[in-house]
Amino acid sequence: MAEIEFKIYTYEDFYDDFILPIHKPGWHTQQIFKLVFALKTSGSYIVLDSKNWFVRPIDFNPLYKQKRWPMDGENCEHWLSFFPFYTACIEKLGLNSSFEFRTVLTPYHFDAGIILQMFEHFGGVIMFNKWFLSFEWPSEFIVYDLFLQTIDPLSDSGCLVVPYKNFFHNQHVTRLDIDQLTLAVADQNISMISIDRYFIWQDPDLKSIIEPLLPFNK
Repeated sequence: MAEIEFKIYTYEDFYDDFILPIHKPGWHTQQIFKLVFALKTSGSYIVLDSKNWFVRPIDFNPLYKQKRWPMDGENCEHWLSFFPFYTACIEKLGLNSSFEFRTVLTPYHFDAGIILQMFEHFGGVIMFNKWFLSFEWPSEFIVYDLFLQTIDPLSDSGCLVVPYKNFFHNQHVTRLDIDQLTLAVADQNISMISIDRYFIWQDPDLKSIIEPLLPFNK
């Protein structure tokens, strides 16, 4: 097995006057981290979430160009919470209201160069962060994908990664179908199970299915 070298960044690596001038802990800062990481790397990178559980080896290629959806209740009822942010992005980026965005699921592919261009468009990292954190429901994926469309609407950056290998559970459903999860786990083509961590550790049935598959239990 090939060795992989990891470099771990902490909150302190980003919390300074140039990157995170405003302290807003929790979910909002988590989203900022996904974007400001572009300052620490080059090329592209893949963002994961705590709901992504690796149950088998996975190949993050090829990328999959995801269909874009309009911001309406028919296609994305939950994402209507983000409508004020979406409309602000449209205005800020000089787009018309017909522009659509991709579903904001992880794994998600970012291009560091495009993010740096986006920061520049907003007047720098500090100005972008102040603007982004001023919203109750901002989305790093929505602003990135809409900005991407101002550069190249046909670009693959921002697409989902191998979605056919990822079993995704809608975290807003109150109860996960155990039978459905069992079938997904048995499917050798499924490499990732995406379930909110609260569902797994608070439900003994879910935990008994997922926990034995996790790498640290092998």
